[in-house]
Amino acid sequence: MVECQVNYIIGCLNKMLREDWKSLEVKEEAMKRYYQDLWKTMEKRVWTKENCMSWYQNKDGRVFALWPGNTIQYWWATRKPIFDDYIST
Repeated sequence: MVECQVNYIIGCLNKMLREDWKSLEVKEEAMKRYYQDLWKTMEKRVWTKENCMSWYQNKDGRVFALWPGNTIQYWWATRKPIFDDYIST
């Protein structure tokens, strides 16, 4: 998963260099969509069940520090940046 993250960041940096962008920021609607999908999937996982009190949960019982899928799904989700989901300057 770390390699996927590094490749994703390199893809962002390469685009920033080609386009002479100074910054790149995730759009609010993209972030909301990501978290809605994440929590929908996470509801099916053991870490969010009523009887499971884990350090993965925040004070509201939300789990946001884990990827709910497998490494193939993570690779697929991070294989390339979707620049329509970003604001650049």
